[in-house]
Parts: sequence; structure tokens; C-alpha cells
Amino acid sequence: MILTGSRGNTRCEIAGALKLPKSMDECSMLRASRDLSDWLISTTETDVSFANRVYIFKNLRVEWEFRHAMRNFLDGDLIKLSNNVHYETSRREVNRWVEEQTRGMINELLPTGSINRETRMIAINALYFKGAWMNIFSYSRRHQASFYLLDGTRQYMKMMYLEDYFALGKFRNLNAQAIRIPFSHALWEMVVVLPDRMDGLPQLLEHTRRPGVLRSILLGSYQSRKLSLFMPKFTLGLGGSVDAKVILNTMGIRDLFSLRTADLSWISAEEPLAVSNLFHKAILRVSLLTDDLIHKL
Repeated sequence: MILTGSRGNTRCEIAGALKLPKSMDECSMLRASRDLSDWLISTTETDVSFANRVYIFKNLRVEWEFRHAMRNFLDGDLIKLSNNVHYETSRREVNRWVEEQTRGMINELLPTGSINRETRMIAINALYFKGAWMNIFSYSRRHQASFYLLDGTRQYMKMMYLEDYFALGKFRNLNAQAIRIPFSHALWEMVVVLPDRMDGLPQLLEHTRRPGVLRSILLGSYQSRKLSLFMPKFTLGLGGSVDAKVILNTMGIRDLFSLRTADLSWISAEEPLAVSNLFHKAILRVSLLTDDLIHKL
């Protein structure tokens, strides 16, 4: 949504971070976004949904082109919030909508105080995914194995277990290996990356922050191997929202966060806009039957 509403160097920085071709024009980008979301949502045996919404304050005049793109390509809507309502009331209204879109998993995306008298607009993007594994894991007292914490400390715990053929990739430059775990629909799979050293996760995470590393893992060479896979049931992301501005800065997106440099004139040409906060929250829940991924931005 923000890319759609941006122009000039602001747009170039966002498009560059997303690795979009420089030759891709606005119409092509919007059509590709719509076609991709339609295709993903249409897949059977999985529950996939996207939600986009823009909340408007202070009688902000939104350009017709942005409204058109939201309605016809991004499957989103624009909601006006009353200027006479207390900011906390507006925050709770936004968080209620977020909770509905994420099946109750995320109920506090915007923290207290995140909306104030300077707020002109809130853009919300959501992704929800729930898929069943191609082969169901077993889980019993017999399936116990070592699990290593960040510092290499070992804990002995009950694990999900599955013996089957998996695609296995080895990445010597990262001192890690990766396994692809398929869902029941062939389009989807979960990639788990495991460091070779028991205390190697912090270093591996540092490596994956470098440009192109995650891409090299996803597109790397994998071979089918029969494996005994032990994996704990777990849920990640139950804490508070993360301010993602620092992350985007490292990706080269800088102009967006300053009124002096931001160009969001395709959202509103009458009033200068910039992004003051970027709250990100994702929840990943892995269990015997399914994998749930809920993402809000």
C-alpha cells in the first residue's frame, strides 16, 4: 500500500528493498499483486487470507488514484475515524479489526500511545495462513530428544516425530543445513534452517541478515533424503509488536520516515505525510497437524 502511494526517491527505495524490476510500471505492479493474492487464496487444503485497510484522521483528503488502487487491486478499504473521538478509542477500534482478521491471534498490534494528535493515517496489512502437513507428525513419550538453547545448553524434551523423505540442503558457507517440510497442498512448504554448531544460531541469524542470503537458502540445491525428523511443538511471537523502522533502514528505506524527504503525494497531494511508526507483529504456531502463520503490519 505504501509503495503504491509513494513517488520519487521514496518509491525507488521501497521498490529496491523489495527487489522489484526497475522496468516494472505502476499498473504492472498492481496487477501482479492482485494476481498473486488471488492465486494464493484460491489454493485448496489451506486457509489463506489477506486484508488491507487504511484509517484516515483529520479530514485528510486522499487522492482518487490511491482509492482506486486500494479498491480494485489491493482489495482494501478506507475508513474515516472521527476527529472528536479519543485517540485510545480509535486505537482500540483498529486493534479490534486486527483481531478479527487474525482469528483472534493478534489483539494488541498498536500499543498504548501510538495514536496522537499528529496522526493522519494508519495503514494496516494482514496475512493469515493455516495449512495441514502432508504427513502428520506423531507425538508421544517415546519421542524425546535433545533441544539446544541459544547458548548451547541442552534440554531433553518431548518432540514431534516423523520418518519420511525430505528435501535436505547443506550450506557450508553458513555452517548450516535446511530442510523443506511440505504441506498437503504442493504449493506450500516450511523451510527450517539448522546451524551445524549447537551454539551457532546467533551467528546464523547474523548471516541471514545480509542481502541475498535468505534467497540463496530458498533457491539452493536440495536432495531427497530419508530422515528421522524430531521437532518441538512451539509458538513464536506472543510478545509485543516490534517497531520495524530500524530493519527497513538497514534495507535502504530512509526517505519514508522524514517529513522533509518522504514523498507520499499519491496518497495525499495536499498534506505532507511520512511514516512515524511501523509496528510489525507475526505469530508462528507449529503443531502436529498444522502450521499457523499470522502477520500484521
